[in-house]
Amino acid sequence: MLENLRHNFDAEVHLPFDIPREFLSAALLFAIDNKVDFGLFHEDHRIIIAYFGGDEIYLPSRWSDKRWHIGVEDRETFFDPAD
Repeated sequence: MLENLRHNFDAEVHLPFDIPREFLSAALLFAIDNKVDFGLFHEDHRIIIAYFGGDEIYLPSRWSDKRWHIGVEDRETFFDPAD
């Protein structure tokens, strides 16, 4: 049943299961503040944020520095976990 819900979305971010909880909390709150419709799932030691395409600027992504950030690289940084 949950798998059917996940298929309603057209894009996903796969985060490692050991992502810092502070980062995950900040990412989810930022998405909520920006009215992103998403679903949160877990499988195979991953946390999955399923969402609708076009909202990726409000969600985590892995940048070329091999770190997770909120937003898309080469655009404004919304959250830097090193700060």
